[in-house]
Amino acid sequence: MSDRYDVIVIGAGHNGLTAAALLARAGRKTLVLERRAVVGGIAAGEEFHPGYRTDGLLHDTAGVRPWVVDELGLEKHGLQHLDTTPPVLVPRRDGEAFLLWRDAGRAGEEIRRLSPADAERYGEYRAFLDRIAPVLRRLLDNPPPDIFEPGAGDLLRLGRYALSLRRLGKADMMEVLRIAPMPLA
Repeated sequence: MSDRYDVIVIGAGHNGLTAAALLARAGRKTLVLERRAVVGGIAAGEEFHPGYRTDGLLHDTAGVRPWVVDELGLEKHGLQHLDTTPPVLVPRRDGEAFLLWRDAGRAGEEIRRLSPADAERYGEYRAFLDRIAPVLRRLLDNPPPDIFEPGAGDLLRLGRYALSLRRLGKADMMEVLRIAPMPLA
């Protein structure tokens, strides 16, 4: 094994493996390092006691970009997307379950069982998500600009992102800017 690599990926979780595979396909000599004996990170299931197995913690693969599936030929390797209806089920302590349906009307009815006030605003929330989704998808599907030594292309891309965000209108733009950093808090 050579000790010279173009790229060393730390962690063999689903994101690290994806990055390593794409880099290797692009001709980079890539090494993946993982401290555990199991690859896949939170997507990997494990036997935690003889005869007892748990699924991985990754429960939502909706964020897997179609171009990644195509580029890596994942369907040829057994990837199947199953339509789960409803896509979200949350068991409750009272033995009931909260179901979040794709259909906004059904989702609103389900929310109404728990919170009529939230159900009244759910349509507005879904409409907001529909408006911002194309802007966020464009941001997530493109490589980030180099913020340390930006070239003309990087500055142009940043300008396009800013313009698409501004075109949402002031209220939606400000709401995106308010909620975007929340996962970091």
